[in-house]
Amino acid sequence: MLRILRSDLPVLGAIAGGGFAIRLLHLLGDHHFILSVDSYFFFWLAEKIVAGETPPMTWHSGLAYPLAYLARFIAFLSGIPPTDALTIASKFLPPVLGVISLMVIYLAVSAIYDRRVGVFAAFTMAFLPYAYFFQAAGYVDRDGLSILLIMSGAFAFYLLKGWQWRIGRLNAGWLPGGILVAGIGQLIYLQWVWVGRWLLLFILAVFFVSLLGKGFLRSGGAPSSGDRVPEDGPEAEPDACPASGGDTQGFLRGLVARGATAVKESPWRLFLVVMGLSGLFELAGGGLRAFISRAAWSGQTIAQHLPGIEEGIGFEMPIAELQGLTLSAVLGYYQFFLIPLIVGIFVALLRHRQGDLFCLSWFLGLLILSLFAERILISAIPAACILSGVGLAFMFRRWSSRPLLRYSQTFATVVLISVLFFSSFLGAYGLGDNPRIAPHTNWQSALTFLREATPEEAVVMSWWDYGYWILALGERRPVVDNGFHGWTEEELQDIGLAYVTDDPYEVVRVMEKYGASYFVFSTMEMDIYHVIAQAAFSGREDISRTDPLTIENPLYGLFLWTDIRVKGPLEVAYRNPEVVILRKRAQD
Repeated sequence: MLRILRSDLPVLGAIAGGGFAIRLLHLLGDHHFILSVDSYFFFWLAEKIVAGETPPMTWHSGLAYPLAYLARFIAFLSGIPPTDALTIASKFLPPVLGVISLMVIYLAVSAIYDRRVGVFAAFTMAFLPYAYFFQAAGYVDRDGLSILLIMSGAFAFYLLKGWQWRIGRLNAGWLPGGILVAGIGQLIYLQWVWVGRWLLLFILAVFFVSLLGKGFLRSGGAPSSGDRVPEDGPEAEPDACPASGGDTQGFLRGLVARGATAVKESPWRLFLVVMGLSGLFELAGGGLRAFISRAAWSGQTIAQHLPGIEEGIGFEMPIAELQGLTLSAVLGYYQFFLIPLIVGIFVALLRHRQGDLFCLSWFLGLLILSLFAERILISAIPAACILSGVGLAFMFRRWSSRPLLRYSQTFATVVLISVLFFSSFLGAYGLGDNPRIAPHTNWQSALTFLREATPEEAVVMSWWDYGYWILALGERRPVVDNGFHGWTEEELQDIGLAYVTDDPYEVVRVMEKYGASYFVFSTMEMDIYHVIAQAAFSGREDISRTDPLTIENPLYGLFLWTDIRVKGPLEVAYRNPEVVILRKRAQD
């Protein structure tokens, strides 16, 4: 393996360098360096750990602890303030995870397929937009590390399923292999509680069932030929029906025998060890109790609150974990890489070797789950990269000895690689262009005002989308946010009413109800103003539901688009072209 790595080192070095650079490229923009709303919460959590404070109890910690420990190490070596060290760690740790991920992909795929597929899979991992976003500088949510750990567990299971370790005459290779895979699952649990581990177990279970199905359908009961032995010809299908009506008992015995053979040829010992140890880890670590407790809380929240909110306000709450996958999302995630991905899927289906079965079951299994929860597809990124590598390797094969056809094929594939490369760089530069992903200059200035010019105990009211910004960058407590403080139907109604009302005393009433000293809003809410209005008018009999924009001149627009500074008991504490911060005016 080291010899193979040395021979491909120049190409891998170029891919790794490009993959690292593309994950830093968005830092050239004028937005804040942290990407994704949830990342701001984990950055805030890391700040607490670096400062030596006891972090609050959370469901999972993302990259908070690795960031905090790395920041302390950087501060110790360089002598810079811990806050500056944390900024450096947040910018460089995720891209480093990306480089490690593409190296793991290369080594594993080279063992499963060959070096060519390994190089192309690493190339895809480096430049696939869906991959580099979750390991870009400033993305400190759980996904970057989860991708690496889940792929490591899946690869370990596949590569160790045939490992021979004999104790006397007994082959016990499945035991250390199972311990290793279950140990990786425990690391995922520590980083992402039970969800990450169960996704890994789901990947392994789908692959194991696929192996059983393939073994059952094999003719002659011949043992599996492994990964690298080609299966060019179509497999002979066994007769699916008994030869005669009177041979039913023999037919059933044949089915049982074929099933037993399939189980015998499969890595069932390794699979049982992984599943058994994972279950023990859940019990010993309180994982099952935590799961039951969290499931009860989540079930109550989702079953009782969310449907009621959605029914009352007439729109679907934009919670990523609960959104189903759409075609437009797939096109956006994979872009031009859809071409080699689709080719790779067809090639894998036609060859159906064990390696192909492994990648297909991994990708397609999670793809089906993502139809109900889109975020699950993140864990299929490594499988998509491998299948894309299979497709690119297939497209780069020499199909003809005729110079014209050979040159045409080479030209087409080089053009495709160039398009993949340059389109990825353009997309990477604009990762933070969406102001909802990372605050731009005006929002950063407003958050600086909150941090530097308001009392530390101040509570800030805003629409829930911006709660984590207020928490992490404004360093103030939000009334509602994306999950840590959360939101209820009543809170959404009240805050929505503060947006749409034309009565300043109504805004003050809502602020006082939740102990808020400041009310922050911006031009960005114009894109979702109808949603906010529907939330405000839900369940209110005194306002017609037929027209959610009943109030023609809300204070929200008045303070945004005019120079007015005082309206009744409200006054402008801060204003820039995009963001306004209101506070209750002091009594004369």
